[in-house]
Amino acid sequence: MLKVGEKIKVHHADEGEAKYILDVEVTAICSPNEFKGRIDRVFSNWGDRGEIAGGDILALIGTERTFKNEHFA
Repeated sequence: MLKVGEKIKVHHADEGEAKYILDVEVTAICSPNEFKGRIDRVFSNWGDRGEIAGGDILALIGTERTFKNEHFA
């Protein structure tokens, strides 16, 4: 069960189907299957899974989004 303030990893795919892992801090529990979280860092979900250092995906950092529990890594 997720808790507010918990730091977790979340699977994310952008519109171009690139896949990422997001470091997210849970900010609210919305329903039994959704939560809100603030995105802290972005990692590649390919190869070495290193932290992303450039690109449009970095615009997500600092934003809050609603996620489904099944995206929880």
